[in-house]
Parts: sequence; C-alpha cells; structure tokens
Amino acid sequence: VDGHKINTNFDTTTYATLALAAAACKAKATCSGVTYNSSTKKYRKGKGYSFVPSANEGIWVRGGVKPTLYSMTVSYGGYTWAYKEPYKLSGYVNTTKYSTKKKALTACAASSKCNGVTKEGAKNFRLNTGATAMPGPKFMKCWVKGGTSVTSQSYSWGSYTGYSLGSMIGKTYYATRAKALAACSKNSKCTGVVRNAKNKYYLTSAKKSGKAKKTNNVLYTKGGSAVALTGYSYTVYPNYIYTSYLVTTVYKTIALAGVACAAKASTCTGINKIAAKKYKLTKDTTLKAATGQKVYILGGFDYTTRDIYFGNEFWTAKSPYTLSGTLADKTTYKTRDKALKHCLANSDCLGMTLTGGKYTLYKSSTVTEKAGSVSWIRNGDIITSDNYHWDKQSGKTLTGYYDATTYTTLAKATKACAAATSCKGVTKEGTKKYRTNTGSTFSTNNARTAYKQGDYYVVHNNYYFTKKAGLKLTSIQTKKAYTSESAAGKACVTAHATCTGFVLKSKKYYLTKGWVLRTDNDYTAFVRNHAKTTYVDYSTMDTYYWEVKGPFLHDKYSTKVSYATITKCMTACEKATTCKGCSYVSAKKKYYQATTKVYYLGEGDDKAYTKGGKAVIKDGHIWNTKASGTKIVGDYLDSTTHTTLDAALLACSKKTGCTGVTKTATKKFRTGKKSTVEEKTGMQAYLKGSGVVTYKLYTWTIINGMLLASQQKTKYTTYKKAMIACVKATKCKGVNKMADKKYYTANSAHLTASSGKLCYLKGEDYTPYFTYDSTVCTTTRDTR
Repeated sequence: VDGHKINTNFDTTTYATLALAAAACKAKATCSGVTYNSSTKKYRKGKGYSFVPSANEGIWVRGGVKPTLYSMTVSYGGYTWAYKEPYKLSGYVNTTKYSTKKKALTACAASSKCNGVTKEGAKNFRLNTGATAMPGPKFMKCWVKGGTSVTSQSYSWGSYTGYSLGSMIGKTYYATRAKALAACSKNSKCTGVVRNAKNKYYLTSAKKSGKAKKTNNVLYTKGGSAVALTGYSYTVYPNYIYTSYLVTTVYKTIALAGVACAAKASTCTGINKIAAKKYKLTKDTTLKAATGQKVYILGGFDYTTRDIYFGNEFWTAKSPYTLSGTLADKTTYKTRDKALKHCLANSDCLGMTLTGGKYTLYKSSTVTEKAGSVSWIRNGDIITSDNYHWDKQSGKTLTGYYDATTYTTLAKATKACAAATSCKGVTKEGTKKYRTNTGSTFSTNNARTAYKQGDYYVVHNNYYFTKKAGLKLTSIQTKKAYTSESAAGKACVTAHATCTGFVLKSKKYYLTKGWVLRTDNDYTAFVRNHAKTTYVDYSTMDTYYWEVKGPFLHDKYSTKVSYATITKCMTACEKATTCKGCSYVSAKKKYYQATTKVYYLGEGDDKAYTKGGKAVIKDGHIWNTKASGTKIVGDYLDSTTHTTLDAALLACSKKTGCTGVTKTATKKFRTGKKSTVEEKTGMQAYLKGSGVVTYKLYTWTIINGMLLASQQKTKYTTYKKAMIACVKATKCKGVNKMADKKYYTANSAHLTASSGKLCYLKGEDYTPYFTYDSTVCTTTRDTR
C-alpha cells in the first residue's frame, strides 16, 4: 500500500532487504506486515492493521501461506471434470447444498444448466453455472464439467460432438478412433484427437480452450491417466497420495484393492500405492506430496453399453443401472435368455434387470444407477444390415442430414450410413426415399420410419455376437484358449446355456460366463446375443383349429407324458378339458400337452400348437369357430351385411385386410378387421386362418415367404404333380414353390425365410362331408 505505513512498529529492528524483513515477520505470529522507507531504504516490521498516511513509505501486508495448487482430470457420471484446488466457480444452479461430492456431481451431470461443482465447506457442495475456475480460499475445491467421458488407452478423454481443434501433429490420419487414441496416449505433445468430416482421425497439440464448433467433427481431449477397476473409473495422480486410510489392510495388487474399494464405495475415496505390491484404501480427499508413490482417485461408475439382437427385437444393455417401478410379472428368472424370452411374451414388459444373480422384469424403461446391476432396455424391431444392428421405430424420424443424397432402398441407405462414422441412422421419408442422418434421438413423425444404427456384430454358428473393442466380459474362463474367433464362437454357441460370449486378448480367445461389461484396453469383447430367429406363424387343423407359432413354447407344459407325433398329442389334448395345446421341444424331439395358451420364445424348431374352436375349411382358408357369444373386436371392415355364412366367408377370403366374420343375428354376417375377439351375447365369431389347399385327401397349409428344408432334386411343373409325388413318399413333409414357378418336394418340416417363395405344408388326411354352409373335415394329422 503506497503512501502509508503500519501505525505501530513491531520493534526497532530494520532490514536491508524485503526478503529479510518478510522472513523475520513470518517468524512472528503477531507481525502484520512490513513498512519500507524510501529515504532510509530500510524495512521494519509492524503489528496491527491500523494504516496511516506517510510520505515516502509503503506497506507489504502479510497474507496467508501460499497454497499448493492441484489440477487434474477425473471421470464421474459419464463426464470428464477438471479438478482444481484451491479454486471456485461462480453462479448457482439452485439453492441446494449437497452433503457429498458424489451427490453433487451426479446432480450436475443430470443438469444441462450446471457447468461444475464447488466445495464451499464441510458437507457443502454447490452446483454452479459458471465454467471458469477462479482462485479461492485454500479450503475450496471445484470440478469443472467437461465433455462426455471416454476411458481408453489408460486415459480419460472428454468427448465434444460438433467441435474441432487445430494444430495437427504431423501428417498422419488414422482410420479408427482406437488407433488414434492409442497414438495420442504415447505422444507427450498430444492434447487430443479430432475426427474430421471425412471420418479420419488426427492428433492435435492445441489447448482445449481453443476448441471451435465444426459440423460433423468430434473432439476427444486428453485428460488424466485413468484405469477402470471392478465397475469404477479411477484417476491416477502420481507423486501424491491421500492422507488417511480407511482400513489397515495392505493389498498386493491394484485389482484386489479395486475389489475391496468397490465393496466399500460409500466410504472409500481411492487407493494409495505406497510401494511395489503395496496398496491401501483411503477415506479422505486431502492430497500430500509423496515422491515415487501415487493415488488412484475413485471416480464414477465404469459405464458400459451394448446393443443386442434377441427375438427379432433391438435391446440395449446398460451397466451399472437398474430399472424400477411396477413389475411386469412377479417371477424372478435365473438366466438372461429365459428372462428375455418371457419379457418378449409380455406386452407390458419394457425391460429387465440383473441384480445379485436374479433377473426381474419391469413395466418401466427408466434406469437409475446401481452398482453391480445390468439392465436390458426393450426398443423397437431390429434390422441387421452391413454388420450393424439397427433399431427400427415406426412413426419416428431422426434429425440432421449426413449428406444431400436420397437413396431408393433401405439397403443402399444403411450401407452408406455404416461406412460413415458420423452417420447415426436412416429415415424413410416416403416411397423410395431414404435419407442418412447425423442425429441419434428419435422424434415423432407418423409418416416416417427411422432406423437408428446400433453396435457392430459378427455371426458364428447362426448366433449374433456384439463386438466391443476396449471392453471385457466378466468371469473369463482362462483354462482353455482358442486361436481363432470362429473357434471361440462355435464353442460358445455349443455351450450357450452358460456361455455369455468370449474375449480377445493378446491374440487368444477365452469364453466368458458373466454378463457385466467392463473397460479394459487390452481386451475386445464379443457379447453373445441370440440365434437368428425365423418366426413361423400359420394354422392347421384336425377336428379343431390349431394356431402354430414358432420358435415358441407354451409357458406351462407337462413333461410327465411325451408324444412322438403331433397327431398323438392333438388327439390326447382334444380329450383333456384342461389341455390348451401342444408344445414341440425340438431339443428332445417330443410333444407335450400345455395347460396355458400363453407362449414364449423357444429355440430352433420349437413350436407352440394352441387349440382353438371347431375348424372349418372354406374358400381356400381354415376358419376358427370361436365360442358362442363372441364377436371380432372393434368396428367392422365395411358396411356390407351378408345373409349367409357362405357369402361372408367368401367375401372375407377375397380381402387381405379381413380377419374373419361375425354372425351378429339371424341371417346377418359382418366382416371384421381385428384378429382378436370379445364377449358379446347372441353373436358368433369365425376367425380366418392360413390359406389351404385340399388335394389327394390331404390338407396342405400355404405358408408364404417360407421354404421347407431338405428340398429334393426333382422339379415339377405344377403343385398338384409335386403333391402326388409327396403323398407317395413316406418321408415327404410338403412342397416348395420357387421363384421360377417350379415345385419341389421337401423331406423336412424345418422352415426358413425366403422372400417371394412359399411352401405347402402337408397336413392331415381327411374325409369331407357337407353342411348347409361349410365343408367340415374330420381328420387325423401328422405334419412332421
């Protein structure tokens, strides 16, 4: 303070230099500062804080001890955070004072208004709107919110979509993010990686503060050293440790210490490495210098996701998350596959959670964090194309165009999108009009259908596997190593009841038994999905109408009695009032009586035969006579009222949108457009089933878009000639019609999808007789 002096001198001693005077003042607790006299060129100590004007003099007021400055990047809540001490941020998001750092960072991560957190005192963390750290009192600490967090190559990286950074290092471009991040991690000058609009990656040495907005670019800023341990992310800070310990136990490896810290995550703040093979858990966040040692600072969860194919639907698995709310059913399941199958069969089920070895189904798809849990979220139908899963959502659209090209087919659009890193999906905007998109969030547009790009997949032995680099599945089986991906995939499919996938490390593949996915740059994970599913849906008959669904099994079927043929099972079922159908278990090649009409996804050639009402063959279709006192749900197909059942069935058979007929009163029949019925006194419903041909005293069910396996070589010019041959061959199961309009017999009932083709599945032999309005068949049957 120029032109002033400290009013009271500490003593009469004077000093020739400021340094000597300051050192002497520091040694005296009551010394308040130093006064300098420019005339005498001497310094003297003072006490008290009463300053008075004085010509030719000036004051240096004593301040606090110079603080030690700490700065690092940590990962928490899916974001990177620049940690600074002693610093603070300005502006408050709300009036809430959070008691812990975890609660504050979690709240900030969820708020678009929050740019950081400041610790203002004991159990006092505040959310801030300011993003620039300013010097503060020594007890203050702040965390400045950065980009979304990516942990790779032993570093945490902040991801900023739509941003770029200059100062390219060298002239090298990298084809993949993994290669670019690996190169940057080994280069001390590298501060980040940029993916440009041409989907190429380059290294940059510019400071993060120089980032600038740039369309179709993504910036990955290099943060602090990081590792993932037992479901959590840790920041590595060398030459410093935390000052106090949680327990006295010393662990020999960082992995063991990570397991212990995760088990005590509510109180464990990190791990100190105090010497070779010596790790201890910590309980505070006060740093002190410790040359040659290091602290692993506990951050947020190790967040992982993967998209999977299961039952022709798109699922996203997230860890560590749990679903909550109303249960879709009260059953807990022991395996992932069985739980997913029952979720598929339940229209109320929107997802499921694995916690403590048990799977629970929920009506909600909202997730919350929970250590050790994995949740599978049910999305839309799935499309598999160009080795990527695509989430199909009708009535939805994606935003942002990748380029100006309009594609005429979905296949062309997904192929282009798969080749472009910044393309996130495809939207069908009209007939033969598909556009590639950069946005990955669905929004409502009833006139469109959107396909969001998911994860990359490979196929082994008819099973899909999601491939995720830099991640590993838990419970790795190290006793047997495989030398190729195909060998590991085949082994996993063979043991699919317990195998969750396999991992690649150092050119060797190992099977896994755990569903938790964790970050580890030394690994690539191949997560088992499900077998390619070919849905089978047709109807057949003997005396009764039977709805056939594959590959499905009834939820409840008795294994006490088995049947070798469907004929025997159906005959027994018709005599048992409690029997609702027959389930064919392909693994056992047996049929079993079912006591419920509810079915769930099975495997292979599994089929659920559900018993309906009395069957009628009329006008090229099988008709299911529903119980008396029923009508087809909803409005009628048109305004026409037919006077006979014959006329109504004929009219319905000619209209693709017609699902059946309801007898509304005497000589009054109306066509319907829904496939379900409801109770209505005095009415009678007849539901339309599969198309059918009757020839050579057999019924032949027509299944469009499917072919029977084990097709024979002889070709026939008409279906009748092929059917005659089939009747004569004891092994023949039906006839295939190919695209060239040639017909072939087939010796297997296994069905495969084949667009533009169809098959005639050989059904029962029959003896027709006639009534006033229909041909009714009394039959015996064997379709296998």
